[in-house]
Amino acid sequence: MKGYAIGDAVSFEGVVIGSRYGRNATEYILYTKEGKLSFFSDATIAKGAEVIVEGKISSILPLCVNAIAISEKEGVYEKLVSSIEGNARLGDFLFKNELTTKLDDRFRAIAKRLYSAKELNRFVLLRFHNDADGVAGAMVLNDFLNFRAVQQNSAVYQQREAVNDMSTFYYEKKPLVVLLDFGSNDKSAKQLELLRAAGAEIILIDHHPLDKEILSIPHFFLSPWLVDGLENPSSYTAGYLAAEIAKILGVDSAKYARIACAGDKSNLLELSEDDRAAALVLDYLAGHSRYGNNLAFYRDVLSRSDLFNSILAQARESINEAVEKAKARLKKIEKGEITIYVLPLSSIVKKGEFPNSSKIVSAILESVNEDKPIVVIGYREAALILRANKKAKEKGIDFSKLIAKLNLRFNDFVYSGGGHAVAAAIHTQKGYEQSLINALIEELISG
Repeated sequence: MKGYAIGDAVSFEGVVIGSRYGRNATEYILYTKEGKLSFFSDATIAKGAEVIVEGKISSILPLCVNAIAISEKEGVYEKLVSSIEGNARLGDFLFKNELTTKLDDRFRAIAKRLYSAKELNRFVLLRFHNDADGVAGAMVLNDFLNFRAVQQNSAVYQQREAVNDMSTFYYEKKPLVVLLDFGSNDKSAKQLELLRAAGAEIILIDHHPLDKEILSIPHFFLSPWLVDGLENPSSYTAGYLAAEIAKILGVDSAKYARIACAGDKSNLLELSEDDRAAALVLDYLAGHSRYGNNLAFYRDVLSRSDLFNSILAQARESINEAVEKAKARLKKIEKGEITIYVLPLSSIVKKGEFPNSSKIVSAILESVNEDKPIVVIGYREAALILRANKKAKEKGIDFSKLIAKLNLRFNDFVYSGGGHAVAAAIHTQKGYEQSLINALIEELISG
């Protein structure tokens, strides 16, 4: 800021973005259209407050004001956000493809909102799905700005999770909540509405099939399913979407995009064995969710080769052991062109440990390796895990459509269900697992 002298009477309007306690008064940092400055006051002012500060210049470098009068003024925040985002310099995408071309405005709108959030030191809560895709996406966004990170252990945003999040941000001004790799299903809609009602601005980034019911709830929504006719939308993983956002914000994000795709077995990008190894390690760590892993821990493990290699070996050994146990329990059903494998998981899966149900069912599908349509149905108490191979997809098998049918047919005891065309899950009332398996097999055979 230029043109000021010590002792000048001044008036600035802006948003308080931070504070430091002093002996006689608190020093507040004010973000204005002209730039940042500090002012001293013995008043208690919350971060995010929109104020007009009147006083006298006490220092030029840095610019500091001894405040005489402080008053609130509505609308300052919106003006600043508009100015910051209007002047944001954004870069190019990692990859120019059909998705980034058709959703360019959505990518850049989210990038600008994250940019202004960083500038204004806004409170941001990011909840990410507990797999390599979600973790990689959270880490790449964390390379741009700091936020409160929370791990999400379900594809459905549950009521208890929404309430926990509300209690976290409730006393913050202008809270921003980012949901990554989950939440675009109808079972999450009411919880998203709770967040909005509590005053949060919502960014939802997901690659799971979306329900139209949620389209109007998030303030910003990014999904490959918004592009009509896009081939294999699910392959554009949530972590990849986050990496593209980070890239246009100036982050070197390519490795995170590859790890995210490796974790979800997407063929969108060319992947190396190192990418697949990193994804497996993140899956292993995220699978032990009850131990409260955080992004700093995940990042540290990826950077320490000795620890990384040790965890990688344990992860591979754990999967191999689980697959051997599972093979002894597999039931094979052959009907025409399709082969269905049914697998009880209760005696194999340990809650909160790796590999989880999804990982085991995926590993079984890979181990079968037959050149024909294959479906694997894993089940445990109150849940079914579904996987199918490429041949099954070519035959027209689509779990998202099958689950929609089952939801209508068994609405009384199916709590939630969804996922991708060849990878999905159903959560049901205890005791109804076998009824759903029978109905699913019936649909698969008749289809």
